[in-house]
Amino acid sequence: MARSNRRQRQQGGGRLRLFVPIPLLVTVALLAVVVGVGELTLPDERSQVTGLKPAHAAVSAARVVCPDATGGDVAAVAPDRGKGEVAVGEIDSSTSTPVESLGTAPGRAVLQPENDGGVVVGAKGATAPGFEAEQYRRKDDGKDRGMADVRCATPSNNWWFAGPPTTGGASSELYLSNIDSAAATVDVLVYGPDGPVDPNVGRGISVDPGEQRVVSVTELAPELPVSAVRVVAKTGRVAASVRSEVKDGGTSYGASWVPPATPKSGNLIVPALPPGAGDRKLVLFTPSGEDSTVHLRLSTSDGSFAPAGKDRVDLPAQQAISVDLSEMMTKSVTALQVNAQVPLVGAVVAAEGGSGEDGDLAYSATSPSLGSGGIAAMVPAGNLNAAMALTAPTRDAEVEVRTLTDDGPSDPKRVRIGAGKTEAVKLRAPKGAENYGVLVSPQEGSGPVYGARLLTASPDEGPLLTSLALRPGVREVTLPPVVPEIGAGVPR
Repeated sequence: MARSNRRQRQQGGGRLRLFVPIPLLVTVALLAVVVGVGELTLPDERSQVTGLKPAHAAVSAARVVCPDATGGDVAAVAPDRGKGEVAVGEIDSSTSTPVESLGTAPGRAVLQPENDGGVVVGAKGATAPGFEAEQYRRKDDGKDRGMADVRCATPSNNWWFAGPPTTGGASSELYLSNIDSAAATVDVLVYGPDGPVDPNVGRGISVDPGEQRVVSVTELAPELPVSAVRVVAKTGRVAASVRSEVKDGGTSYGASWVPPATPKSGNLIVPALPPGAGDRKLVLFTPSGEDSTVHLRLSTSDGSFAPAGKDRVDLPAQQAISVDLSEMMTKSVTALQVNAQVPLVGAVVAAEGGSGEDGDLAYSATSPSLGSGGIAAMVPAGNLNAAMALTAPTRDAEVEVRTLTDDGPSDPKRVRIGAGKTEAVKLRAPKGAENYGVLVSPQEGSGPVYGARLLTASPDEGPLLTSLALRPGVREVTLPPVVPEIGAGVPR
Protein backbone atom coordinates (compact mmCIF):
# COMPACT_ATOMS: atom_id res chain seq x y z
CA MET A 1 0.00 0.00 0.00
CA ALA A 2 2.66 2.47 1.05
CA ARG A 3 6.40 2.64 1.37
CA SER A 4 7.92 1.36 4.56
CA ASN A 5 8.01 3.71 7.52
CA ARG A 6 11.32 5.41 8.27
CA ARG A 7 11.76 5.04 12.01
CA GLN A 8 14.93 6.15 13.74
CA ARG A 9 15.74 5.48 17.37
CA GLN A 10 17.86 8.08 19.15
CA GLN A 11 19.33 7.21 22.53
CA GLY A 12 20.81 9.91 24.70
CA GLY A 13 20.81 12.29 21.75
CA GLY A 14 23.66 10.43 20.05
CA ARG A 15 23.44 6.96 18.57
CA LEU A 16 20.97 6.22 15.81
CA ARG A 17 19.59 2.95 14.53
CA LEU A 18 17.39 2.69 11.47
CA PHE A 19 14.31 0.48 11.50
CA VAL A 20 12.65 -0.32 8.17
CA PRO A 21 9.41 -2.23 8.70
CA ILE A 22 7.66 -3.89 5.78
CA PRO A 23 4.68 -2.12 4.18
CA LEU A 24 1.63 -1.66 6.33
CA LEU A 25 -1.66 -3.28 5.45
CA VAL A 26 -4.87 -2.57 7.31
CA THR A 27 -8.18 -4.30 7.39
CA VAL A 28 -11.41 -2.85 8.65
CA ALA A 29 -12.94 -4.88 11.44
CA LEU A 30 -15.40 -3.33 13.86
CA LEU A 31 -16.03 -0.25 15.93
CA ALA A 32 -14.34 2.41 18.02
CA VAL A 33 -13.87 6.03 18.73
CA VAL A 34 -11.88 9.18 19.78
CA VAL A 35 -11.06 12.94 19.15
CA GLY A 36 -8.98 14.96 16.63
CA VAL A 37 -8.14 18.49 15.58
CA GLY A 38 -8.22 20.20 12.21
CA GLU A 39 -5.72 22.40 10.46
CA LEU A 40 -6.48 25.85 9.15
CA THR A 41 -4.63 28.65 7.38
CA LEU A 42 -5.21 31.95 9.16
CA PRO A 43 -5.31 35.40 7.56
CA ASP A 44 -2.23 37.61 7.42
CA GLU A 45 -1.57 39.18 10.82
CA ARG A 46 -1.66 42.73 9.45
CA SER A 47 -5.31 42.24 8.44
CA GLN A 48 -6.46 41.40 11.98
CA VAL A 49 -8.42 44.06 13.81
CA THR A 50 -9.11 44.20 17.53
CA GLY A 51 -12.58 44.85 18.90
CA LEU A 52 -14.43 42.74 16.33
CA LYS A 53 -16.14 39.43 17.00
CA PRO A 54 -14.26 36.36 15.78
CA ALA A 55 -15.79 34.04 13.21
CA HIS A 56 -16.11 30.27 13.43
CA ALA A 57 -15.55 27.62 10.78
CA ALA A 58 -16.11 23.88 10.76
CA VAL A 59 -13.02 21.70 10.81
CA SER A 60 -12.51 20.53 7.23
CA ALA A 61 -9.50 18.23 7.64
CA ALA A 62 -7.84 16.36 10.48
CA ARG A 63 -4.79 14.10 10.68
CA VAL A 64 -3.55 12.22 13.72
CA VAL A 65 -0.58 9.94 14.44
CA CYS A 66 -0.90 6.66 16.31
CA PRO A 67 2.71 6.21 17.50
CA ASP A 68 3.16 2.43 17.47
CA ALA A 69 0.28 0.17 16.48
CA THR A 70 2.43 -2.98 16.63
CA GLY A 71 0.29 -5.95 17.63
CA GLY A 72 -2.76 -3.86 18.42
CA ASP A 73 -5.83 -2.13 17.04
CA VAL A 74 -6.51 1.43 15.91
CA ALA A 75 -10.04 2.66 16.53
CA ALA A 76 -11.46 5.58 14.54
CA VAL A 77 -14.75 7.46 14.61
CA ALA A 78 -16.38 10.23 12.62
CA PRO A 79 -19.28 11.40 14.82
CA ASP A 80 -20.78 14.19 12.67
CA ARG A 81 -23.16 13.83 9.72
CA GLY A 82 -22.44 13.96 6.00
CA LYS A 83 -20.05 12.60 3.41
CA GLY A 84 -16.30 12.74 3.59
CA GLU A 85 -13.27 10.49 3.61
CA VAL A 86 -11.19 8.73 6.23
CA ALA A 87 -7.91 7.17 5.13
CA VAL A 88 -5.00 5.39 6.81
CA GLY A 89 -1.36 5.23 5.78
CA GLU A 90 2.23 5.06 6.93
CA ILE A 91 4.08 7.98 8.43
CA ASP A 92 6.55 8.25 5.53
CA SER A 93 4.01 7.88 2.74
CA SER A 94 2.07 10.51 0.80
CA THR A 95 -0.51 7.89 -0.16
CA SER A 96 -3.15 6.30 2.03
CA THR A 97 -5.94 3.76 1.82
CA PRO A 98 -9.54 4.95 2.27
CA VAL A 99 -11.59 3.29 5.00
CA GLU A 100 -14.79 2.58 3.09
CA SER A 101 -17.00 2.19 6.16
CA LEU A 102 -16.10 5.74 7.25
CA GLY A 103 -16.95 7.49 3.98
CA THR A 104 -20.19 8.74 5.50
CA ALA A 105 -20.51 10.15 9.00
CA PRO A 106 -21.51 9.15 11.56
CA GLY A 107 -19.29 6.12 11.16
CA ARG A 108 -16.85 3.98 13.04
CA ALA A 109 -14.26 1.30 12.34
CA VAL A 110 -11.44 -0.66 13.89
CA LEU A 111 -8.27 -0.78 11.81
CA GLN A 112 -5.98 -3.73 12.43
CA PRO A 113 -2.41 -3.01 11.25
CA GLU A 114 -0.64 -6.18 10.19
CA ASN A 115 2.88 -4.80 10.57
CA ASP A 116 4.96 -2.73 12.96
CA GLY A 117 5.22 1.02 13.24
CA GLY A 118 3.19 4.17 13.50
CA VAL A 119 -0.01 4.91 11.60
CA VAL A 120 -1.45 8.15 10.21
CA VAL A 121 -5.23 8.41 10.13
CA GLY A 122 -6.81 11.37 8.36
CA ALA A 123 -10.31 12.69 7.74
CA LYS A 124 -11.69 15.18 5.21
CA GLY A 125 -15.06 16.79 4.69
CA ALA A 126 -17.95 15.92 6.99
CA THR A 127 -15.95 13.15 8.65
CA ALA A 128 -13.39 15.65 10.02
CA PRO A 129 -15.38 17.54 12.73
CA GLY A 130 -14.98 15.66 16.00
CA PHE A 131 -12.81 12.99 14.36
CA GLU A 132 -10.65 10.90 16.68
CA ALA A 133 -8.47 7.82 16.62
CA GLU A 134 -7.02 5.70 19.40
CA GLN A 135 -4.41 2.96 19.59
CA TYR A 136 -5.07 -0.05 21.88
CA ARG A 137 -3.04 -3.14 22.73
CA ARG A 138 -3.27 -5.90 25.32
CA LYS A 139 -0.66 -8.55 26.10
CA ASP A 140 -1.14 -10.78 29.14
CA ASP A 141 2.40 -12.13 29.50
CA GLY A 142 5.95 -12.00 28.23
CA LYS A 143 7.93 -9.06 26.93
CA ASP A 144 6.03 -5.77 26.66
CA ARG A 145 3.29 -7.17 28.90
CA GLY A 146 0.46 -4.79 29.70
CA MET A 147 -2.81 -3.23 28.62
CA ALA A 148 -2.16 0.17 27.08
CA ASP A 149 -3.92 2.68 24.90
CA VAL A 150 -3.22 6.20 23.76
CA ARG A 151 -5.11 8.90 21.90
CA CYS A 152 -3.56 9.40 18.47
CA ALA A 153 -1.89 12.79 18.43
CA THR A 154 -2.42 15.89 16.31
CA PRO A 155 0.88 17.55 15.30
CA SER A 156 1.86 20.57 17.39
CA ASN A 157 4.94 22.62 18.26
CA ASN A 158 4.64 22.32 22.06
CA TRP A 159 4.09 19.29 24.32
CA TRP A 160 4.27 18.53 28.04
CA PHE A 161 4.28 15.16 29.82
CA ALA A 162 4.35 14.58 33.59
CA GLY A 163 5.35 11.42 35.41
CA PRO A 164 7.67 9.07 33.49
CA PRO A 165 10.50 7.70 35.67
CA THR A 166 13.96 6.85 34.38
CA THR A 167 15.42 5.07 37.41
CA GLY A 168 15.90 1.41 38.31
CA GLY A 169 14.00 -0.80 35.89
CA ALA A 170 12.09 2.10 34.35
CA SER A 171 12.40 2.81 30.64
CA SER A 172 10.74 5.84 29.05
CA GLU A 173 10.76 6.57 25.32
CA LEU A 174 9.59 9.62 23.39
CA TYR A 175 8.09 9.07 19.92
CA LEU A 176 8.46 12.05 17.55
CA SER A 177 6.58 11.82 14.24
CA ASN A 178 6.63 14.37 11.42
CA ILE A 179 3.79 14.02 8.90
CA ASP A 180 4.19 17.51 7.44
CA SER A 181 6.06 18.44 4.27
CA ALA A 182 8.65 20.55 6.13
CA ALA A 183 11.41 19.33 8.42
CA ALA A 184 11.12 19.88 12.17
CA THR A 185 13.85 20.75 14.66
CA VAL A 186 12.98 19.71 18.19
CA ASP A 187 14.33 20.42 21.67
CA VAL A 188 13.56 17.87 24.39
CA LEU A 189 13.82 19.35 27.90
CA VAL A 190 13.67 17.10 30.96
CA TYR A 191 13.07 18.22 34.55
CA GLY A 192 13.53 16.13 37.69
CA PRO A 193 13.22 16.63 41.45
CA ASP A 194 16.33 18.86 41.40
CA GLY A 195 15.18 20.98 38.47
CA PRO A 196 16.18 20.98 34.80
CA VAL A 197 18.60 18.33 33.58
CA ASP A 198 21.55 19.44 31.43
CA PRO A 199 19.85 21.89 29.03
CA ASN A 200 22.26 21.02 26.21
CA VAL A 201 21.18 17.38 26.13
CA GLY A 202 18.27 16.70 23.80
CA ARG A 203 18.52 19.92 21.80
CA GLY A 204 18.44 20.23 18.03
CA ILE A 205 16.90 16.87 17.16
CA SER A 206 16.02 16.84 13.45
CA VAL A 207 12.88 15.05 12.30
CA ASP A 208 12.57 14.98 8.52
CA PRO A 209 9.22 14.89 6.67
CA GLY A 210 7.75 11.40 6.85
CA GLU A 211 10.10 10.36 9.66
CA GLN A 212 9.58 8.99 13.15
CA ARG A 213 12.36 9.16 15.74
CA VAL A 214 12.30 7.41 19.09
CA VAL A 215 14.31 9.21 21.78
CA SER A 216 15.30 7.43 24.99
CA VAL A 217 14.31 9.76 27.82
CA THR A 218 16.03 7.31 30.17
CA GLU A 219 19.38 8.01 28.50
CA LEU A 220 18.78 11.75 28.20
CA ALA A 221 18.10 12.00 31.94
CA PRO A 222 18.86 8.78 33.86
CA GLU A 223 18.02 7.99 37.49
CA LEU A 224 14.97 10.23 37.90
CA PRO A 225 12.19 8.81 40.12
CA VAL A 226 9.74 11.16 38.38
CA SER A 227 10.11 13.70 35.60
CA ALA A 228 8.45 16.33 33.48
CA VAL A 229 9.23 16.31 29.76
CA ARG A 230 8.75 19.23 27.40
CA VAL A 231 8.95 18.92 23.62
CA VAL A 232 9.40 22.18 21.71
CA ALA A 233 9.54 22.29 17.92
CA LYS A 234 11.72 25.26 17.03
CA THR A 235 10.80 24.74 13.38
CA GLY A 236 7.94 22.68 11.99
CA ARG A 237 5.66 20.45 14.05
CA VAL A 238 5.67 16.92 15.44
CA ALA A 239 3.21 14.51 16.98
CA ALA A 240 4.70 13.46 20.33
CA SER A 241 3.90 10.45 22.53
CA VAL A 242 5.68 8.99 25.58
CA ARG A 243 5.76 5.30 26.50
CA SER A 244 6.84 4.17 29.97
CA GLU A 245 7.72 0.63 31.07
CA VAL A 246 8.79 -0.59 34.51
CA LYS A 247 10.46 -3.89 35.45
CA ASP A 248 11.94 -5.17 38.70
CA GLY A 249 14.23 -8.09 37.97
CA GLY A 250 12.10 -10.75 36.32
CA THR A 251 8.85 -9.07 37.36
CA SER A 252 7.14 -6.84 34.81
CA TYR A 253 5.06 -3.93 36.04
CA GLY A 254 3.73 -3.39 32.56
CA ALA A 255 3.91 -0.57 30.06
CA SER A 256 1.70 2.46 29.58
CA TRP A 257 1.46 5.54 27.39
CA VAL A 258 1.77 8.82 29.29
CA PRO A 259 -0.98 11.27 28.23
CA PRO A 260 0.09 14.84 27.41
CA ALA A 261 -1.00 17.70 29.64
CA THR A 262 -1.29 21.46 29.13
CA PRO A 263 0.12 23.82 31.80
CA LYS A 264 -2.84 25.59 33.43
CA SER A 265 -3.75 27.24 36.70
CA GLY A 266 -7.05 27.22 38.57
CA ASN A 267 -9.03 24.12 39.49
CA LEU A 268 -7.56 21.20 37.52
CA ILE A 269 -9.03 17.70 37.34
CA VAL A 270 -7.39 14.30 36.99
CA PRO A 271 -10.60 12.46 36.08
CA ALA A 272 -9.93 8.87 37.13
CA LEU A 273 -7.71 7.18 39.70
CA PRO A 274 -8.40 3.43 39.49
CA PRO A 275 -9.41 1.73 42.75
CA GLY A 276 -7.01 -0.89 44.06
CA ALA A 277 -4.39 -1.74 46.66
CA GLY A 278 -1.36 -0.74 44.60
CA ASP A 279 0.65 2.47 44.53
CA ARG A 280 -1.00 5.75 43.49
CA LYS A 281 1.50 8.54 42.91
CA LEU A 282 0.71 12.14 41.94
CA VAL A 283 3.38 13.94 39.90
CA LEU A 284 3.29 17.75 39.72
CA PHE A 285 5.45 20.26 37.86
CA THR A 286 5.19 23.99 37.25
CA PRO A 287 7.18 25.68 34.47
CA SER A 288 6.66 28.95 36.36
CA GLY A 289 9.63 30.64 37.98
CA GLU A 290 7.71 30.97 41.26
CA ASP A 291 7.35 28.55 44.14
CA SER A 292 3.73 27.86 45.02
CA THR A 293 1.37 25.88 47.23
CA VAL A 294 -1.32 23.73 45.64
CA HIS A 295 -4.44 22.36 47.32
CA LEU A 296 -5.73 18.82 46.77
CA ARG A 297 -9.18 17.29 47.08
CA LEU A 298 -10.37 13.79 46.25
CA SER A 299 -13.81 13.16 44.78
CA THR A 300 -15.73 9.88 45.24
CA SER A 301 -19.32 8.73 44.94
CA ASP A 302 -19.86 9.99 48.51
CA GLY A 303 -18.57 13.49 47.83
CA SER A 304 -15.25 15.31 47.96
CA PHE A 305 -12.78 15.65 50.82
CA ALA A 306 -9.33 17.02 51.52
CA PRO A 307 -6.84 14.17 52.13
CA ALA A 308 -5.58 14.44 55.69
CA GLY A 309 -2.03 15.70 55.83
CA LYS A 310 -1.81 16.04 52.05
CA ASP A 311 -4.35 18.73 51.27
CA ARG A 312 -1.57 21.31 50.87
CA VAL A 313 1.51 20.57 48.78
CA ASP A 314 4.49 22.88 48.36
CA LEU A 315 5.49 23.01 44.71
CA PRO A 316 8.99 24.36 43.98
CA ALA A 317 9.51 26.19 40.71
CA GLN A 318 10.61 23.98 37.81
CA GLN A 319 11.06 20.86 39.93
CA ALA A 320 9.10 17.63 39.40
CA ILE A 321 7.70 16.34 42.70
CA SER A 322 5.62 13.33 43.71
CA VAL A 323 2.90 12.86 46.34
CA ASP A 324 1.97 9.38 47.57
CA LEU A 325 -1.82 9.01 47.53
CA SER A 326 -1.93 5.23 48.02
CA GLU A 327 -3.39 5.36 51.53
CA MET A 328 -6.07 7.82 50.42
CA MET A 329 -7.66 5.52 47.86
CA THR A 330 -11.11 4.06 48.40
CA LYS A 331 -12.76 0.99 46.91
CA SER A 332 -14.45 3.14 44.26
CA VAL A 333 -13.13 5.20 41.37
CA THR A 334 -11.71 8.51 42.57
CA ALA A 335 -11.02 11.82 40.83
CA LEU A 336 -8.40 14.32 41.95
CA GLN A 337 -8.88 18.09 42.11
CA VAL A 338 -5.74 20.24 42.07
CA ASN A 339 -6.16 23.95 42.81
CA ALA A 340 -3.15 25.96 41.70
CA GLN A 341 -2.29 29.64 41.42
CA VAL A 342 0.51 28.92 38.93
CA PRO A 343 0.31 26.96 35.67
CA LEU A 344 1.21 23.33 36.19
CA VAL A 345 1.05 19.89 34.63
CA GLY A 346 0.01 16.91 36.69
CA ALA A 347 -0.51 13.18 36.34
CA VAL A 348 -1.27 10.21 38.55
CA VAL A 349 0.45 6.89 37.92
CA ALA A 350 -1.33 3.81 39.26
CA ALA A 351 0.61 0.57 39.71
CA GLU A 352 -0.85 -2.86 40.48
CA GLY A 353 0.88 -6.17 41.15
CA GLY A 354 4.09 -6.97 42.99
CA SER A 355 5.51 -9.58 45.39
CA GLY A 356 6.64 -11.72 42.46
CA GLU A 357 3.41 -11.18 40.53
CA ASP A 358 3.47 -9.36 37.22
CA GLY A 359 1.60 -6.06 37.28
CA ASP A 360 0.65 -3.09 35.17
CA LEU A 361 0.70 0.71 35.03
CA ALA A 362 -1.90 3.33 34.14
CA TYR A 363 -1.34 7.08 33.74
CA SER A 364 -4.04 9.74 34.14
CA ALA A 365 -3.28 13.42 33.47
CA THR A 366 -5.06 16.71 34.08
CA SER A 367 -7.77 17.00 31.43
CA PRO A 368 -10.37 19.50 30.15
CA SER A 369 -14.10 19.27 30.77
CA LEU A 370 -16.23 17.55 28.14
CA GLY A 371 -17.98 20.65 26.82
CA SER A 372 -20.36 19.49 24.10
CA GLY A 373 -19.38 15.84 24.60
CA GLY A 374 -16.61 13.27 24.59
CA ILE A 375 -16.02 9.89 23.00
CA ALA A 376 -14.30 6.93 24.62
CA ALA A 377 -12.44 4.98 22.04
CA MET A 378 -11.92 1.26 21.99
CA VAL A 379 -13.83 -0.61 24.69
CA PRO A 380 -13.09 -4.31 24.11
CA ALA A 381 -15.64 -6.94 25.02
CA GLY A 382 -14.56 -10.13 26.72
CA ASN A 383 -12.73 -10.97 29.92
CA LEU A 384 -12.31 -7.52 31.45
CA ASN A 385 -14.17 -4.86 33.41
CA ALA A 386 -15.00 -1.53 31.78
CA ALA A 387 -16.34 1.58 33.48
CA MET A 388 -16.83 5.26 32.75
CA ALA A 389 -15.77 7.61 35.57
CA LEU A 390 -17.68 10.91 35.53
CA THR A 391 -16.91 13.85 37.84
CA ALA A 392 -18.88 17.04 38.53
CA PRO A 393 -16.47 19.16 40.61
CA THR A 394 -18.56 22.31 41.11
CA ARG A 395 -22.25 21.85 40.19
CA ASP A 396 -24.72 19.04 39.65
CA ALA A 397 -24.31 17.54 36.20
CA GLU A 398 -26.33 15.33 33.89
CA VAL A 399 -25.13 13.39 30.85
CA GLU A 400 -26.41 10.88 28.35
CA VAL A 401 -24.28 7.79 27.76
CA ARG A 402 -24.58 5.78 24.53
CA THR A 403 -22.66 2.79 23.29
CA LEU A 404 -21.62 2.83 19.61
CA THR A 405 -21.36 -0.17 17.31
CA ASP A 406 -21.48 -0.80 13.57
CA ASP A 407 -25.25 -0.86 13.92
CA GLY A 408 -25.30 2.68 15.28
CA PRO A 409 -25.71 4.25 18.73
CA SER A 410 -27.74 2.65 21.48
CA ASP A 411 -30.60 4.32 23.31
CA PRO A 412 -29.24 6.89 25.76
CA LYS A 413 -28.81 6.21 29.45
CA ARG A 414 -29.16 9.29 31.65
CA VAL A 415 -26.64 9.68 34.46
CA ARG A 416 -26.78 12.35 37.15
CA ILE A 417 -23.66 13.35 39.06
CA GLY A 418 -23.98 15.39 42.24
CA ALA A 419 -21.76 18.41 42.83
CA GLY A 420 -18.36 17.34 44.11
CA LYS A 421 -18.96 13.67 43.32
CA THR A 422 -17.51 11.04 40.98
CA GLU A 423 -19.77 8.31 39.64
CA ALA A 424 -18.65 5.08 37.97
CA VAL A 425 -20.91 3.86 35.17
CA LYS A 426 -20.35 0.19 34.42
CA LEU A 427 -20.12 -0.48 30.69
CA ARG A 428 -21.52 -3.60 29.06
CA ALA A 429 -20.84 -4.72 25.51
CA PRO A 430 -23.85 -4.66 23.18
CA LYS A 431 -24.97 -8.13 22.17
CA GLY A 432 -22.66 -9.67 19.57
CA ALA A 433 -20.10 -6.83 19.67
CA GLU A 434 -16.41 -7.69 19.93
CA ASN A 435 -15.67 -4.08 20.82
CA TYR A 436 -17.56 -0.83 20.98
CA GLY A 437 -17.28 2.85 21.74
CA VAL A 438 -19.02 5.13 24.21
CA LEU A 439 -20.37 8.63 23.65
CA VAL A 440 -20.95 10.91 26.66
CA SER A 441 -23.08 14.02 26.04
CA PRO A 442 -23.59 16.65 28.77
CA GLN A 443 -27.18 17.91 28.83
CA GLU A 444 -28.42 21.49 28.69
CA GLY A 445 -27.98 23.22 32.02
CA SER A 446 -25.47 20.65 33.26
CA GLY A 447 -22.49 21.69 35.32
CA PRO A 448 -18.99 20.96 34.02
CA VAL A 449 -18.28 17.24 33.60
CA TYR A 450 -14.94 15.43 33.41
CA GLY A 451 -14.65 11.81 32.36
CA ALA A 452 -12.38 8.85 31.74
CA ARG A 453 -12.76 5.28 30.60
CA LEU A 454 -11.17 2.60 32.79
CA LEU A 455 -10.32 -0.96 31.79
CA THR A 456 -9.14 -3.65 34.23
CA ALA A 457 -8.51 -7.38 33.86
CA SER A 458 -7.20 -10.18 36.10
CA PRO A 459 -5.46 -12.87 34.02
CA ASP A 460 -3.48 -15.57 35.82
CA GLU A 461 -0.20 -13.77 35.16
CA GLY A 462 -1.23 -10.66 37.12
CA PRO A 463 -3.49 -7.59 36.99
CA LEU A 464 -3.89 -5.34 33.95
CA LEU A 465 -5.28 -1.81 33.84
CA THR A 466 -5.42 1.27 31.65
CA SER A 467 -7.14 4.64 31.68
CA LEU A 468 -8.10 7.07 28.91
CA ALA A 469 -9.45 10.55 29.68
CA LEU A 470 -12.35 11.78 27.58
CA ARG A 471 -11.79 15.02 25.69
CA PRO A 472 -14.25 17.26 23.87
CA GLY A 473 -14.41 16.66 20.14
CA VAL A 474 -13.14 19.53 18.00
CA ARG A 475 -15.84 20.43 15.49
CA GLU A 476 -14.98 24.02 14.70
CA VAL A 477 -12.12 26.48 14.90
CA THR A 478 -12.15 30.16 15.80
CA LEU A 479 -10.95 32.65 13.19
CA PRO A 480 -9.53 36.04 14.17
CA PRO A 481 -11.63 39.04 13.06
CA VAL A 482 -10.55 40.53 9.73
CA VAL A 483 -11.59 43.52 7.64
CA PRO A 484 -10.72 44.39 4.04
CA GLU A 485 -7.37 46.15 3.82
CA ILE A 486 -7.47 49.42 1.92
CA GLY A 487 -4.19 48.66 0.23
CA ALA A 488 -5.11 45.14 -0.78
CA GLY A 489 -4.29 44.51 -4.41
CA VAL A 490 -2.21 47.68 -4.72
CA PRO A 491 1.43 47.09 -5.67
CA ARG A 492 3.84 47.93 -2.86
